[in-house]
Amino acid sequence: MKIGQILRFFGVLAVVGGAGRVISSFVPWSPNNSWLEVFYLLIDINLLFGLIGFYLANAERLGRTGFGAFLIAATGIALIVGPESAGLGVDIYQASLVIVGLGIGVFSVNFLLRGGGSMLAPAIWLASILATMFGAAAGFADHAYTVGGVIFGIGFIFAGLSLLQRVER
Repeated sequence: MKIGQILRFFGVLAVVGGAGRVISSFVPWSPNNSWLEVFYLLIDINLLFGLIGFYLANAERLGRTGFGAFLIAATGIALIVGPESAGLGVDIYQASLVIVGLGIGVFSVNFLLRGGGSMLAPAIWLASILATMFGAAAGFADHAYTVGGVIFGIGFIFAGLSLLQRVER
C-alpha cells in the first residue's frame, strides 16, 4: 500500500471521528448506556488514527517539538479510549482532556509557526481550546465544553479533508 493511500484512509477516519465528536456534543450522556459507550469509543479511535495521519503527513516540517506534542496529544486520546476508572484519586477522563488539550495546543502552535500545509485544522483546534478555557473561566463550563467539543470535532474534519486532498498516489 502506498503512503498516499494510507494517509487518505486516515483522512476518512479523521472526518468520521470529527463528525462523530460534533454529533456527540448534542447527545445527552447517560450512564451504563452500551450503545453510547460504543459510539464514544468509535469516535475516539477515529480521532486517534486521524491525528496519527495528520501528524505523519506533516512530520518532516514539525520537528522534535511537533513530534513531542503529537505524542502527548495521542497519549491523551488513547487514555480516553481506555478505562475511565479513577485510579489513585485521579479522574482519568478529566486528566485525559487536559493532556489532549496540552498536546493539541502545542502541536497546533508549532504547526502554525512552521507553516506549510493546511493551517485550518490547527487554527480550529486552538480555537476549541480557547473557547473551552474562556467559557469555563466565565462560569459556563458545561456550555464551554460543548462548544469546545464541536469546534474540536470540526478541526478533525478539516484535518481529514486536508489528507483526502493529497495528490500523491
